Amino acid sequence: MGTKAREIGCMNSSGNYIAESECESVDELVKPANISDCMTDRCIPTWHVSHWTPCTATCGGGMRKRMIKCMYRGTRKLALQMFCKMVSPAPPVFERCNTQDCPAALNNPA
Repeated sequence: MGTKAREIGCMNSSGNYIAESECESVDELVKPANISDCMTDRCIPTWHVSHWTPCTATCGGGMRKRMIKCMYRGTRKLALQMFCKMVSPAPPVFERCNTQDCPAALNNPA
């Protein structure tokens, strides 16, 4: 968590900076805060993973995969993967599965 700061100024309709007293005299204008919180829980990106696909083999070693996405917590908004990588390493997309030896009958068909 942290804070971020920005410079706040008063501008006229032409985009030129003017004295703050001119903005303060307009009732419906409220000066926004120049310091605000950042990196709140909702701002922190996190990895979202799908279910694994079925293994490509029932024995002898196969592969399976899943989708990974980097998303902002508590939202459905995608984030760049580099932002998630700053928080934690990417989870694996592929992994070996069913690595046990196949029964002899499968290795030596009659």
